[in-house]
Amino acid sequence: MSTAYAPKGRNPYEKSKAAAEDLVKKSGFVYSIYHLGIVIGNSKTGHTNGFNGYYGFFAGLHRLAERIRQKEGRNRKVQLPIYINCSFESTLNLVPIDWVVQILSTLINSPCQNDIYYITHPNPPKVQWVMEQGYETLNIEGIMYNDYKKCQPEQNDRRLQIIQKAVNRELERYRPYVTEEEKMCLEKTQQYLGINYIDPPSITSQLLSILLKFAIERNFKNEIKG
Repeated sequence: MSTAYAPKGRNPYEKSKAAAEDLVKKSGFVYSIYHLGIVIGNSKTGHTNGFNGYYGFFAGLHRLAERIRQKEGRNRKVQLPIYINCSFESTLNLVPIDWVVQILSTLINSPCQNDIYYITHPNPPKVQWVMEQGYETLNIEGIMYNDYKKCQPEQNDRRLQIIQKAVNRELERYRPYVTEEEKMCLEKTQQYLGINYIDPPSITSQLLSILLKFAIERNFKNEIKG
């Protein structure tokens, strides 16, 4: 079980996945490697046991907005005129966990072929659109975008400079996923599964709202199994 981003090797997570895949390929065993997209919660209920990946990007913004609301004593949209690095053309390959399980259960029970199978969305949404849906659910407005190929504009307000630096630190690890993404090669999985392949649910504004509302209700805290 791996990630669709392993071939890129842009950070320790991707590099460790690529190294593990290399060990599997050299092991002498017959294998199948599954490249998953960014796994999100259940497409119907929003349920998830962890709030990393997609959720981690919004968790820091949610905490920041909540602190501002508490300080200003109001419960409404928070004005956050900061810049976030973002590609205007890149997509974000989100895959609901219920669909991932359906596809995986079929693949895992199929004979290994010494091959790699992508479990990714064939029609991923634009990353900027995903961000905007998240801000709407978090009741945040005023966020601006900066083309990641250019220098981020300098904030004039001292308070905003502090917030901007904090946000930059928090979101730096997500930069590769919101600034560059190529189309994932799903065709091999579709052909291998044939009539057993089913398309994933569309990534709609309603689905993203369900996901984030579930996360907000649990304050973005992972469930601990004892």
